[in-house]
Amino acid sequence: MKDVNNYIFDLYGTLLDVVTDESSPTFWKRMAALFSVYGADYTGPQLQKAYLDCVTWEEAALKKHTGYQYPEIRLEKVFGRLLLEAPSCHACEGSAGGMEIEALRAMARSGDEGKKQALEKLYYSEWVHVIANTFRLMSRKKLKPYKNTIKVLTKLKQTGHRVYLLSNAQHIFTVPEMEAFGLTEYFDRIAISSDAGMKKPQPEFMVNLLRREGIDRDDCVMVGNDYDSDIRIAASLGMASVYLNTFGYSEQECEKRLAKVRSIASKTNPKAKDYKPSLSVMDGDIGALLDIIS
Repeated sequence: MKDVNNYIFDLYGTLLDVVTDESSPTFWKRMAALFSVYGADYTGPQLQKAYLDCVTWEEAALKKHTGYQYPEIRLEKVFGRLLLEAPSCHACEGSAGGMEIEALRAMARSGDEGKKQALEKLYYSEWVHVIANTFRLMSRKKLKPYKNTIKVLTKLKQTGHRVYLLSNAQHIFTVPEMEAFGLTEYFDRIAISSDAGMKKPQPEFMVNLLRREGIDRDDCVMVGNDYDSDIRIAASLGMASVYLNTFGYSEQECEKRLAKVRSIASKTNPKAKDYKPSLSVMDGDIGALLDIIS
């Protein structure tokens, strides 16, 4: 690993310590109150169910369209649909996407093409940016970099390494969260699953990054905290990896999860049957990389 030039990082659970809770009835009650400001009438439970149903439908539609086993939707469309497809509505003076809310609803009721146009206006609007980030802020309990995150990224840049992000996340609130801690400046390229329409462990997500940057997998290491996504995508491509045990799994649990990775990844990469991360940091401290980077 001392000779590797390219470090590819996961974000949440690897560089940023985050805790969210989207199950709280209070959270959904407050989100329902926010949608009511724009004339969309939901109870908290109604909005929660509508949100989950919409996410499931959009994922299934994207999977059918792309053929990806692990599709990743953009939540902008979900929030737009929640506004336009509320079980009941009341008149409001609000606007979004350069149109009054009432006009958008009328457009959506005019037929499939009208609904498509109304959703597109919401999709790129400041309104959806505010709604999505409010959703994130109200469900977020903790967000901060791990203690050695900045030290590691700084040393990598100082020693001439190239640094990339490959994250299963939503661009609309992930980039602001990275900007809040000054993380974006460290990366040569940021690849976020909602932009790609797929997420780890979909191999194409990684392959597209490597092709775009013109780098070889043998000159890369994937750094992450999740066996099912980070380590599995590396194993499927025969790429070196570093596992950070930020979930606090026991050694037995780690071995169990690694065995599952080997079993699945070996179906497409026979060599993966013996795969293991180049480094497993059982205390989860990313600072372990400081002694490796040269």
